[in-house]
Amino acid sequence: MSARRISDPHVMGHLATARLRALSNAPYLASALTAMVFLEVDNIGTVGVDPHLRTYVDPSTVMMWSADELAGVLQHEANHFLRSHHARAPKSSQLAYRWNVACDLEINDDLEAAGIVLPSGALTPKSLGLAPNHTAEWYMENLRPDEERASIVCCGSGATGIRMPWELVDGQSGVSSARARSIVNQVAEAILDAPPGTIPGGLSRWATAQKGEVSWDRVLRAALRGFVARGSGQTDYSWSTPNRRHRGRVILPRLRGSRTTVLCIVDTSGSMQQTDIEKALGEVLSIAKEMCVERTYVASCDTQATFHGDVRSTTSLELVGGGGTSLEKALEVIRTNRIDPTVVVFLTDGQTTWSNSPPEELARRYTIVVTPRGNPPGPEWAESIST
Repeated sequence: MSARRISDPHVMGHLATARLRALSNAPYLASALTAMVFLEVDNIGTVGVDPHLRTYVDPSTVMMWSADELAGVLQHEANHFLRSHHARAPKSSQLAYRWNVACDLEINDDLEAAGIVLPSGALTPKSLGLAPNHTAEWYMENLRPDEERASIVCCGSGATGIRMPWELVDGQSGVSSARARSIVNQVAEAILDAPPGTIPGGLSRWATAQKGEVSWDRVLRAALRGFVARGSGQTDYSWSTPNRRHRGRVILPRLRGSRTTVLCIVDTSGSMQQTDIEKALGEVLSIAKEMCVERTYVASCDTQATFHGDVRSTTSLELVGGGGTSLEKALEVIRTNRIDPTVVVFLTDGQTTWSNSPPEELARRYTIVVTPRGNPPGPEWAESIST
C-alpha cells in the first residue's frame, strides 16, 4: 500500500462536499480543515491523519459514507491533530491501538454532543459503558483489555505517534511544524472568540488550556493592529504618481495611504530551543497570513544574520544557527538588503545585550521584542511581550 494523489473525481468531489459540510458545522475548525491534503490508500478501511495534516482515505470506504458522515470523520481527524494526540501518545507500539481507542473516545463524545453525524459503529464512551467528558489518558487507564482493540482500524500517526506503512515520509506535502503550530493557535483563538454554547465541551476546555500559550500571540497581534490602525489614512507623500491638481509647471506629490512592512528577526542562537524557534516561526507565518501588512520579511540571526526574504513568497523556511546572538549583525539585514520595514519584531530568548538607546536602524521604527516568560525582557525603548 502506498499513498498517492486521489485520481477518481467522484471520490474527490465527495470529499470536497464533506469538507464544506464540516466547515458549515464547525467554522472554528476552518484553519485545520482547509489545510488538509487528501491522499488515497487502498484497503485501510478508514480515514487517517498524520501530524502534517496529510489525510489518508480509503476510496471504497469513504464512498460508502454519506456526506454528513464523512464530514464528521473529517472533524474527527482534525481533532486528533489539534489535540496533539501524536505528541501525547505512549512510546510503545504495543499500546498504539489502545491509545487510538482512548483518543477516539475523547473526541467522539464531543462530536456526539454537538449533533455531528458519525458513521455507524463509531466508538463513544456511551457505547463502551464509560463516563463522558474525560481525557484520552483517563480512557486509556479505564479501558478493559477486551476494549483496547474495539476498533480494528488506525487513525494514523496523527493519533498514535507511530508512522503507519502507508504514510508518506516527512517533508512530502503537508504542513510544516511551524505552520501546524500556527493552525493550532488560529483554531484555539476562533474557539475562544465563538459565541458561548456553540463549541463542544472538550474543545472548549482544550482552547481554554491553550489560552496561556496563545495569549502572547494576541498581545503581539493587537500591538501590530494598533500600529497599522494609527498609520492608516492618506498620510504619506509619493512622487510615483503626480498629483492631478498640480498648477502650471509645479508638480506636486500625491498623498497615499501608509504601507506597513514587518521584519521578523528570529533568534537562532545556541540558547534557543528548537521548540522556541518553531513557535516563533508559527507566529511569523500567522503575521504574514492574517495581518494587514504589505510585506513580512524574515531574517534569522546568531553570530551571523541570514535574510530569508518576504515570507509570502517563501514556501518553506529552514532556520538554523548556534553560538551567541549579535544584535549588530541582525540589523545589518536592513542595510545590506535595502529594505525599509516600518515594524521590527525580535523573537528571542532575551540572552543578548541591548543598547541604552535605540540603534540608528531602529530609531524611526516601531520595535517589539518577544521573549519567553521569566527571561530578560527587551530594552526600555522597545515594546516587550512575554510568551
